[in-house]
Amino acid sequence: MSELFVFFLNKSITAGWIVAVVLILRPLLRRAPRWVTCSLWGVVGLRLLLPFSLTSVFSLIPSATPVPEDIALTHRPAVQTGVDSINTAVNPLIYEAFAPPLGNSVNPLQVVLAVAAWVWIVGVFAMLVYAAAAYIRLARRVRVSLPLGEGVYACDTVVTPFILGILKPRIFLPSAMAEDTAALVIAHEKAHLKRRDHWIKPLSFLLLSVYWFHPLVWVGYLFLCRDIEAACDEKVVKTLDIEGRCAYSTALVECNPHRRAVALCPLAFGEVGVKARVKAVLNYKKPSFWLILLSVVVSVAVAVCFLTDPRDKRTDGVVSQHGGSDLKGVSLIITEAELSAPDPYFTVEWNNDTAGEILYGEPFDVYYKQDGGWVDCRQDDAVWTMPAYNVRPHGAREKTYRLRGLSMYIAGEYRLEASFTANGEKHTAWVEFTLARGVEQEAALNFEPQSLWYVNGAYSYVMTADKAPRWGLVNGTALYEYGRDGLVAMLGYMQKITLNEDTFFSRLKYASGWEENTPSVDSIYKNNKYAWQLYNGNTLYLLLEQQDGRFLMGYGSYNHNFDESPNPDNSEIRWLYQLEKTEKTPNMSQPIVDGAIVFYRETTEEHNTPVYDTYHRMSSAALTALMDDLAAEQWIYDGLVDRTAFHFDGKLWYHDQWLYFGFEERIVFCGEHFAGVSDDTMERFKSVQKQAEPFRGQ
Repeated sequence: MSELFVFFLNKSITAGWIVAVVLILRPLLRRAPRWVTCSLWGVVGLRLLLPFSLTSVFSLIPSATPVPEDIALTHRPAVQTGVDSINTAVNPLIYEAFAPPLGNSVNPLQVVLAVAAWVWIVGVFAMLVYAAAAYIRLARRVRVSLPLGEGVYACDTVVTPFILGILKPRIFLPSAMAEDTAALVIAHEKAHLKRRDHWIKPLSFLLLSVYWFHPLVWVGYLFLCRDIEAACDEKVVKTLDIEGRCAYSTALVECNPHRRAVALCPLAFGEVGVKARVKAVLNYKKPSFWLILLSVVVSVAVAVCFLTDPRDKRTDGVVSQHGGSDLKGVSLIITEAELSAPDPYFTVEWNNDTAGEILYGEPFDVYYKQDGGWVDCRQDDAVWTMPAYNVRPHGAREKTYRLRGLSMYIAGEYRLEASFTANGEKHTAWVEFTLARGVEQEAALNFEPQSLWYVNGAYSYVMTADKAPRWGLVNGTALYEYGRDGLVAMLGYMQKITLNEDTFFSRLKYASGWEENTPSVDSIYKNNKYAWQLYNGNTLYLLLEQQDGRFLMGYGSYNHNFDESPNPDNSEIRWLYQLEKTEKTPNMSQPIVDGAIVFYRETTEEHNTPVYDTYHRMSSAALTALMDDLAAEQWIYDGLVDRTAFHFDGKLWYHDQWLYFGFEERIVFCGEHFAGVSDDTMERFKSVQKQAEPFRGQ
């Protein structure tokens, strides 16, 4: 119930922006046809009515989800309105009032949202009951009426003309109404019927009943009622001379019921805004063609800009930011942020508004503002990759920085710095920003296969759950494999992906491979919340988190074949396990950690992952010296190079990737780049191998 309330709350906030825009445009379009203003209110109605919305670069909605869906579950609740000044002012108050105390099993905001949801439901029910009662009461009043023909009825118990009915609408007039006045009134009411206002107004009241808690929705409904009547007045009076307009104005005054309450469903002739309507009728002038064209363009622009959502680049938790550098024309800006475990990151856009090219690399630092100074957030000695990235003159380029290993657990002011080179000189760029909540870091999630859901029938060997390794997701998305024989291997960092035909369905190639009493592949897909994958040698790991909290691990092969479609990498899931979270900590007497070189022997079986053989830990200084030597080599983008054709003697774990090297070919692969390294560098690798110890857990 709380999730449903948050959904409608977000829709009301986004629609509120459109209501504000229409209220600003109404006086500016006062000489335009009234149907134009009604169409603008239609944009508001569509925003409230449609359960979905498209995205576009033209969207002027600051935020599609100003209230995050998980706001009641986070340790530091905050809104993301898209307006920094509002976020900065409101979020500290929200945190102070609703931040969960340590040890509480329920967030205070969960209770507040649950109560608010029930109040909302009661309000919706009350509005609908009131509308139904008013409709029934009015229908009873006109049970005795005299038909005048063409759906028009005269009744002694009504004081103002109106339309009643949706599927079979009828026009009701007071019995004492003069014949000439009745003709004008009937023309007005028939204009309502032609415009389908007897459908629009009840639908509008239904939306008002759902969004009754938002004051701007009430304001929009009141002005919609005014503009509907004004549009019908305009449709009638444009065919009348000055005497006819005077008579029409007199009829408006005579039929005004002088009620203060808002009419719910009936379309009453003298219901609202009589004074303004009389003035508009007497001063009516036919709008020019260019004014009509301009009004239509404005309406289309409002629809495009406010019926669409901004592109899905979330700056999660970043409530204000500004960037710059020590070189004029270069700056940084955070375009996307994810502060939640297990893979927090920033996507930063490098903007180069200079006449020359700039170069930057992987290194970056983050600082926290404390007591007027900046404190380094990094908890470890980072070792960086070698490739450099260029930004052309007057261009921009995005770079994703992973936030693992950074102490950013609390809200506050931060500064991200990165160095770059321009014209051979080194410079520093930065972006200073405020976090509404800290970056979540999860120490470890350990999983043990509980049951086997899927087996690829193309293989004769079945690795049942009791034979499969255990896995650990450590400090983000670092995937460890804990073998049943005690072998511990750090497999690499998993990358978040989107499930589709290539990444999911085409990998489950054996249709009859599903075990009994297991969910279908479509059910798994529809109920999935997050997905990550990792290629390690020829092995594919696919980790799925379902909406109900269950985790699944797909374990299969990656064949390096890019000519098959769908599934262009020709990978496949061999086994799919349901995982069970466990508090058991595997024996990690010889874990692979940052600063370790691992040597392995290659197996003779096709597509089998090489077996780890020996390893050697290195000091931070020794590892840095080795990486400095590698950075000096000539690195080339590997492009179409088939790295499986090379014999590798080992691999080095550093910061964010594996680095593979082969003694015989003197080849080193790093990410998407490779280098033929010097004899001296390769000799250093060999000397390290001589010091290596057997890689085997106890």
